[in-house]
Amino acid sequence: MDILTKYIVRSNNLVWRIIDGEAFLMTEDGKKVHMLNKVGTLIWQYADGSLPIKGIISKILERFDIDEETAKKDSLEFINKLVDMKMLTITERSP
Repeated sequence: MDILTKYIVRSNNLVWRIIDGEAFLMTEDGKKVHMLNKVGTLIWQYADGSLPIKGIISKILERFDIDEETAKKDSLEFINKLVDMKMLTITERSP
């Protein structure tokens, strides 16, 4: 199955808040904090399984001045990085 038709879901092992349009993620033990830019924050907000990855990329294209190929490439790199860090999970369908 194409990765763009899959969904992303946030880890339950993080505490997060959005402040001034940017997401701040902290591990439960408080040892690591990550700050996301506006595009990363948009991806994080939709990491609730409500949209497939291609739907999230569509939201990025609506909101930011970026071409589709760059949005797709950069989004997938970001998502894969957060998956590697165990902050996101990729699923076949919406939870």
